Amino acid sequence: MTRVVIVQEYVPHYRAPLFEQMVERGRARGIEIVIAAGKPSGTLAARSDGVDLSSQRSIPQLELNLAGRRLTVRKLTRVLADADFVVLEQARRNLDAYVLLGRRRRRFPIALWGHGRDYTQDVGALSERLRSWLTSRADWFFAYTEGGKKAVTAEGYPRERVSVLNNAVDTSELLEGVRNLTEHEKAEFGAQHDLTDATALYLGGLDESKRLDFLFESAAAVHAKVPEFRLLIAGSGERESDVAAFAAHHSWCVYLGPIQGKKKWTALARSQALLIPGRVGLVAVDSFAAGVPIVTTDWPWHAPEFEYLVPGVNAIVTGDSIDMYADGVLRIFTDHPMRERLKQEALGLARTYSIEKMAERYIDGIEEWIRGTRAPSGMQDDKDRE
Repeated sequence: MTRVVIVQEYVPHYRAPLFEQMVERGRARGIEIVIAAGKPSGTLAARSDGVDLSSQRSIPQLELNLAGRRLTVRKLTRVLADADFVVLEQARRNLDAYVLLGRRRRRFPIALWGHGRDYTQDVGALSERLRSWLTSRADWFFAYTEGGKKAVTAEGYPRERVSVLNNAVDTSELLEGVRNLTEHEKAEFGAQHDLTDATALYLGGLDESKRLDFLFESAAAVHAKVPEFRLLIAGSGERESDVAAFAAHHSWCVYLGPIQGKKKWTALARSQALLIPGRVGLVAVDSFAAGVPIVTTDWPWHAPEFEYLVPGVNAIVTGDSIDMYADGVLRIFTDHPMRERLKQEALGLARTYSIEKMAERYIDGIEEWIRGTRAPSGMQDDKDRE
């Protein structure tokens, strides 16, 4: 059985279902998927979202801070000793990647998986060159989205050595949860929070990337025109106190705090739109599963999953101003046929952008990589350069 070792700094809770499915699907095809991961420390530990998989291999690692940049030093010799193939994250912070990919001779082929380019910030020319160099040295690339594939191939990476995963989270529970809610449960939740048929939900982290001040201002503009408008805000983060203060001063806004399970399903089921004016990432997948269209802006720093949104088809994407965004939100509440079309299109994508499909695509890519590999391409490239 071919052994593929996937190296992670740690396993966040949302990734566990993917890896578990990959282990099962790989075994059925004669591929042993091994997850090698460390324990979160420093800034990662503060997230409190790390989990241990039953078959996980432990990696000793150390997190460093150099001039404000987080770097990770990992000891991988033992966990990679029996690997036939290795997958690393496309992350400049992991110093071991430079060592492994920089070797002129490799014992095993190495793939990278990741965004393909920098989506959420301008990192500067040096960081761009480092990312490009790491990617060019990999024998295969697993891109989160089609946009990631376009980015690496535009830099000269061979198209035939790229697999697109369509990054997702496990929404099976959300799908069933929303579907199985009773009318009584939805009505009870609505009465508890004084909700109307003009209710929107913000769902996600409460940090600067989400542009909460923009959300506050545009929501106030919507309420000025539609007094029955209600805004639910759910999540946690560094700006919790600001959200709580805003809700305390605006009776039409309710801060739910972090929500999971039935409370999350009910909040989504009672909302006509998801208001995410800042960074759109995997919340796009929640939008599809719940059938609640996103209203966002054409802000330039969205995460890769923003690519899943098609303006006017499964979401509304407005210009990047308070007035234009408020108008987009108002359309959701006034154009009922359009809202229903957006909802049905979103629901139709729920199975496309799923953890099951992502696991299948990942294993398909690994299988294709294995079939096409005679010697690590990095080794062949070195011979050609000599």
